[in-house]
Amino acid sequence: MENASSPKPTPPKSKRKHPKSSKEDQLARFKGIRRKKMSCFPCFNPRSKDSRIDIDNGSQTTSRHFADSSEHKKGSDQGHGSKGNRYVPFFDMRISQEVAGDALGEEFKGYVFKIMGGCDKQGFPMKQGVLTPGSVRLLLHRGTPCFRGYGKHNGERRRKSVRGCIVSQDLSVLNLVIVKKGENDLLGLTDTEKPRMRGPKRASKIRKIFNLSKEDDVRKYVNTYRRTFTTKSDKKKRIAKAKSEADEYQKLVATRLKEQRERRSESLAKRRFKLYTASKASVVA
Repeated sequence: MENASSPKPTPPKSKRKHPKSSKEDQLARFKGIRRKKMSCFPCFNPRSKDSRIDIDNGSQTTSRHFADSSEHKKGSDQGHGSKGNRYVPFFDMRISQEVAGDALGEEFKGYVFKIMGGCDKQGFPMKQGVLTPGSVRLLLHRGTPCFRGYGKHNGERRRKSVRGCIVSQDLSVLNLVIVKKGENDLLGLTDTEKPRMRGPKRASKIRKIFNLSKEDDVRKYVNTYRRTFTTKSDKKKRIAKAKSEADEYQKLVATRLKEQRERRSESLAKRRFKLYTASKASVVA
């Protein structure tokens, strides 16, 4: 008989070996470049055929222009000298650089745009200061761009995927701001003017906007962009109008609810009558 205190024999180790990573994966891991994976964001489909450029004039109105990414990819494969690709002038440009908009079409002739950022096909944003066209994983703390850090502790850092500040063919959204206006007006972008609701308060910023010197009186230009407030009578009229509209809406809702209750009671009464007639017929039979 075997001794009960003797150790049990250990099972033999599995001879299965993990596949070795290729040299390209090792080089990418050494450089800190993340390999491409499937998208986890349904709104950014890596196989979609649409690339977008968002153009902003610095106000609340924005305009979006769509283009086919198949043409985009074709032009990138052929090189930077392709005539069919409208986005070639933006390639290898960095954030905060200015680009002429003549290549986008005749409607943008004479415009000058400033690159403000963008997103790739997986939804990862561009980050200023990362001098690479690819994506990297950086340790970011709360409050830095590309990482909001809600619910995190003070001093806690997270490794997040971001894209470099150099424009490449992997981007699906490119954000631009108009620096110089061209010959033609863009519909919904430069054809309307919206005044600023709140002007600057600092003297240096007021001088910069109105091109003033230090000898000029800045106090004359403080309330230029301030909105005009209505008088008390206008305010009373506006409040009375809002109250009357609210009363009319409440009456309409009450009538609709009353009609709904009546329809419901009628349908229940019909159902009860059918059940009563059916039960009475069965008792007679």
